[in-house]
Amino acid sequence: MAEPGPVFVVNAGSRVVTITLQGFNVARVVDLKLFSGSKLIAEWSGMPIRKGQLLKPLSAFIPSVHSLKALRLETSFESPTSQHYRSRPENTSLVRAGVSSFSEGGKVVRGWVSVETRQPVIEIRHHIGHHKVAVYYTPLKDGLDNSTMFFSLRLDEPATTGDAIVLRLGSKTMGRHSVSSTPSSQRWSATSTIRRQVKLASPTKASRVWIIGNGPSVRTDDLERIPGRDITFTFNRFHLSYERHSFRPDFVVAVDRGMVLDFGEEVMQKSEAPVLIASNYSSRWAAYKWRLAGHIPIKVRPGRTLVNSDQKEFSEGGSSVFVALQAAFAMEASEIILYGIDFDFKISNFQERGGKITASGDGNHFIKGYRSGKDWFPPSWQHIGEGFLNAAVYSSFEERPIINATRGGKLETFQRGDFDEIVGE
Repeated sequence: MAEPGPVFVVNAGSRVVTITLQGFNVARVVDLKLFSGSKLIAEWSGMPIRKGQLLKPLSAFIPSVHSLKALRLETSFESPTSQHYRSRPENTSLVRAGVSSFSEGGKVVRGWVSVETRQPVIEIRHHIGHHKVAVYYTPLKDGLDNSTMFFSLRLDEPATTGDAIVLRLGSKTMGRHSVSSTPSSQRWSATSTIRRQVKLASPTKASRVWIIGNGPSVRTDDLERIPGRDITFTFNRFHLSYERHSFRPDFVVAVDRGMVLDFGEEVMQKSEAPVLIASNYSSRWAAYKWRLAGHIPIKVRPGRTLVNSDQKEFSEGGSSVFVALQAAFAMEASEIILYGIDFDFKISNFQERGGKITASGDGNHFIKGYRSGKDWFPPSWQHIGEGFLNAAVYSSFEERPIINATRGGKLETFQRGDFDEIVGE
């Protein structure tokens, strides 16, 4: 039996660490603190333990000013003593490359690789079924920084269910992606489906898109300054702020399961805009009524972080922002501006609900009482980080820049831009 302790999975591209516990059979709840060196990165109190394991893996974003190699976890449970564990080779997996998207029916694959020194090419092996391997060498281009580079490759045969994409630098395997579903043909592309059914594109609007979060950094006077010719997305209960400003979005996105179940009807009634709402949690009849009312029921694939421009469904990517990014890509936005995406959640109280972990409390939004006292599902930084990284890869090759104009915050995956300069252009 393995020694009790944590298992770390570190994604070198998104800078997200995911933690599971093993062998904690003496505890029913555990308190945890994650450090990078001496810096406290995240803490979790009262996390339920079942059969010696966490009900849900924990994840945290490590800012670039802190080391991914100096992780330390402090645990304490049902006693005044605490135990310290460090990330070491024997308990740590390092993710150094990944696939970000398939397009053109699986013929084009794009992704990223984390390098210690700049590399000119990457070797990509396409395992076709069980008996055939196609080997390619494709150039790497600059990505997020000096340590993360991007690639795009056209395959001779399209990737289909059961295939694998293996990424190698020299003799080292950097990453492996198993194709779980065959990318659809261009006939069912997200672009044509969204434009036909969702009707996002508008001839009266510019091709620049704003994606506006609900983070504490949002200033209501900033909202008034966003050019009316640009297309705008907001999220969930943004309408609770309407009495404080005259800004109204073009579209609202509501795909979080807890938000849809608790407040979905309210969001559609009060947003004063079409709502892209996840239909996963409702009946076909409900989705039909939403569509008649001018809203946009969409399917989201939970846990999936790929940007698939050929898919009818949206990848959830751990966040509503990732869904909005995919909608903007499908609209062929010339530029995407992020605002109010603070990328920083403060979570304190955890509890178990129906075998799932939920949290309670407000304070993560510029809107007071955003959750009206209801508990909510904590964010998965693992999926959020992967989704944002994949969006950065996609936007780089499509030449549709994503600019983060949030005032402050911790999101560094996208190029930073000054809000005042952008609205003054």
